Amino acid sequence: MNITYFGTASGIATKHRPGQNAILLESGGRHLLLDGGEPLSIHLIQRDIPCDNIDGMIISHMHSDHCGTLPQLLTTFLLRRKKTPFTVFLPAEGVEPFKTFLRALYLFGPFIKFPLQLLPIPETGEVSTGVFSMKFLRNNHLRDAAALVRDISPENRGESYSTELTCEGKRIIYSGDVFSCLDMSSLFTRPVDLFLCEMAHFDPQEFNMLTAVNKPAVTAFSHFHPKLDVRPELILKDVFADYPNRIIFAEDGCSFSI
Repeated sequence: MNITYFGTASGIATKHRPGQNAILLESGGRHLLLDGGEPLSIHLIQRDIPCDNIDGMIISHMHSDHCGTLPQLLTTFLLRRKKTPFTVFLPAEGVEPFKTFLRALYLFGPFIKFPLQLLPIPETGEVSTGVFSMKFLRNNHLRDAAALVRDISPENRGESYSTELTCEGKRIIYSGDVFSCLDMSSLFTRPVDLFLCEMAHFDPQEFNMLTAVNKPAVTAFSHFHPKLDVRPELILKDVFADYPNRIIFAEDGCSFSI
């Protein structure tokens, strides 16, 4: 399985990290996108990744640095004549607003030449797209934001998710954005082959608590807070000095395999 980071910045791109959060998983020539900040389409084109090989996308929550690329991505698929199905799993609170937006952009009905589904993330059970199976865990990233607007916008329910993926017999945890690393505690009761972890809301002590029993074979950090923008491996060298397993501090455009 191959993992490619198209963008590793957090809420705003930086000179060092010009791409926002976007990760591509690949297995046997099939691809799944984890979130989609800008830019994304250009990376697919530069790497000659066929649109027909991209089966789906997970949008962990409705912040633009995680979902803002979707309309342009669909336009890229349209203009490059994608024929195969594309399924987007996203928070339920975002499904109808996105459908309305896509209609306004003429990205619906007869204009889309490939089967497109925008599906609400299920709170329970397992779903799949292509060769990847996944379960979702609600986290607290948007809890306070939803509380702030509850009286004026009750449709903003603060839906944010971490994801457990399985493929090639491997177990992968994708944090999305979290309120705390400990939001994901229930996902670490079993061994983890790969942990894709954001660092915008990172607390080293909580990370050590989260992985105390089951340390992932590989942990890849991205979505860096501006204070960790340049050379986070040096800034955090003392935190991980004794960590026994592989740690990757992702950069825009980097790839690795597990």
